[in-house]
Amino acid sequence: LDEITVTDAQGRQSVANVYKEAPEHDAALLKVSPPVNITCTQDWSDGAGVEQAVRSAEWLTARKVNGTGGVRQTRWFVSTASADRLVLEPYGKKDKLQEGDSGSSVFADNLLVGMVVSTGTGDGSATVVTQNQLFALFNAQVAPSQQMGALLPPIVQRNQVNHNAP
Repeated sequence: LDEITVTDAQGRQSVANVYKEAPEHDAALLKVSPPVNITCTQDWSDGAGVEQAVRSAEWLTARKVNGTGGVRQTRWFVSTASADRLVLEPYGKKDKLQEGDSGSSVFADNLLVGMVVSTGTGDGSATVVTQNQLFALFNAQVAPSQQMGALLPPIVQRNQVNHNAP
């Protein structure tokens, strides 16, 4: 796959190319092509605090931007955890990821804890690479001075931030 279409939360699309791959983690860093400026409003995270946030959160939230810029959120609980991966199970009957949802950002409250890299076809589970692992894999290419971002902002409803909206 040479070119990938990416969409931000405003529905703007651009073409991206793989900049660096980590096939052992089924992850890649993409470089977005001009002229469209894709909005990523939060800074790249080093994953500090991921382990504590995952342990203390009632559930995790997976967020995905669809092709029109709409944001879909699903809730998850952790069934298995290691330093670099989490296996998630749906929190409720409506909390399912579908094929093509790889790349969804996963949050514990408002802290990015990882990215979905695969979804279970029959059991509804999802595999997540932790943010501290992604940082270790790609940090040399995503320096803070470059002001790159990779996250979705929290959803605002009725002037209140709702990090766990269904």
